[in-house]
Amino acid sequence: MTREECISRFQAEYLRSRTGATVSMLAKLKDAKYREEYGLFLAEGVKLTEEALACHGQSAETEMLFVSENALQNERILACLEDAGRCGIPIKLASSEVFEKAATEKAPQGIIAVLKRNGAADLSFRTEGRYLLLDTIQDPGNLGTILRSAVAFGADGLIGWDCADPTGPKTVRASMGAVFRCPVTMTKDPAGIIRKLQGEGHRVLAAALAENSLCAGKTELLPNDCIIIGNEGHGVSEEILAMCDGVIRIPMQAVTESLNASVAASVLMWEYYRTFGL
Repeated sequence: MTREECISRFQAEYLRSRTGATVSMLAKLKDAKYREEYGLFLAEGVKLTEEALACHGQSAETEMLFVSENALQNERILACLEDAGRCGIPIKLASSEVFEKAATEKAPQGIIAVLKRNGAADLSFRTEGRYLLLDTIQDPGNLGTILRSAVAFGADGLIGWDCADPTGPKTVRASMGAVFRCPVTMTKDPAGIIRKLQGEGHRVLAAALAENSLCAGKTELLPNDCIIIGNEGHGVSEEILAMCDGVIRIPMQAVTESLNASVAASVLMWEYYRTFGL
């Protein structure tokens, strides 16, 4: 497909300048401050764009597609344009030089979905829901992997504090599109969240090593338990640990002190999925 055909077929707007308002705004979305200011974030590449469009109008809202004219021969990208057209999503077209200003990947694939960030959640939890709490998970790759596992194993949502930005480029890539499907709430009042969950009938357990801890795989679980995964370096903070109803540990060889945060989260979510299903 040529540039002219794309403009005609999809009413695409051609962006000619690297300093134009739209391109400059998209380039700023690499920074968390501007993602918050504009209420937008980027999902780069064909796979993530496909996932974003699959969730459009359900758990994600795609604001626009930004496409390099050099990618118009890619059949999957053309399929994305068709999907966007059916959904009424605006398409912005640019030369590869202009496109690369907004891209964060070293080898951009020629398409970026621009999505709306979720607004503040109302924090009304389902009594039967299963939520994963994240205490200062700072590595974007870990957060993205946790999101991916949360979708795979049926978590009803993630609640975090002092964590990496779930809409940052590294997190979005690591999540493989799960960020579009799993509700994420970031709070500045973790104590209030824990008390609210407990008041609504949830048992809150910290994943940690401690005396009298529950052993995953060998103890009775409750279907609406909420598990807290702690920081990669120091685990669950003492203040948060003191508020929990108990501690749960993953049995392992004594020569291993602990698991990576995303691995621990995945193992525990699998245990609940194995026991209770979705």
